[in-house]
Amino acid sequence: METLTFRDIAKRENVKTCDYVLNTNGIRSLEFGAFFLFVIAAGIYPATQFDPWGWIIVSVVFAMAGIAILIIAQYWRLFAKRAILAYDNANLYVGNDRNHIRSIPWASLDVESAGLKDPKSGADLKMTIDGESVRVRLFTAFVCIPHFDEVLAVILTHIQENAKAQRPSSKRSKS
Repeated sequence: METLTFRDIAKRENVKTCDYVLNTNGIRSLEFGAFFLFVIAAGIYPATQFDPWGWIIVSVVFAMAGIAILIIAQYWRLFAKRAILAYDNANLYVGNDRNHIRSIPWASLDVESAGLKDPKSGADLKMTIDGESVRVRLFTAFVCIPHFDEVLAVILTHIQENAKAQRPSSKRSKS
C-alpha cells in the first residue's frame, strides 16, 4: 500500500475523485443543540439566585456538553474538507487528510479484506490491506459521498473480477 498526496493523485490520468459533502442540516442540529445547552447553562445559576453553590456544577456540566457537541460538529466540518475517496483502473485512494492518501491496488481486495463480511460495519467499509486497517466512510449523519452507490458498485465490481480471476487457477490445480 502506497501513501500519496492529493497532488500526486491529481497528476494521474482517469482518476475519479469523490469529495465528501457536509450535511448542513445535521451540523446545524448539533450547533442548535449546543446553543440550547449554553442557554440552559447560563440560565440555571442566575435562576437559582446564585444559591446554593452546587448549581454551578450543573451549569458547568451543561456548558461542557455544549462544547463537546461543538467539537463534534467541527470534526465533521474538517473531515468533509480534508477527506477524499478516489479511484482509477488500478487503485482505490482513501485519505482522511489530503497530504496522506493511501493507494490500495484493486488486486488486493476481496470480500473479506474489503470488510464486506462484517455485519456491524454499517455505512463504513473497514478494510484490512496487508495487515493495515483502512476505514472508508461511505456516509454518516453529518457527511456523505454523493452517489456513494456508484463508488460501492465500482468496489464490488473489482472484487468480483478478482474472485473470477482466482477461480480458474484453483480449478486447473484440481485436475
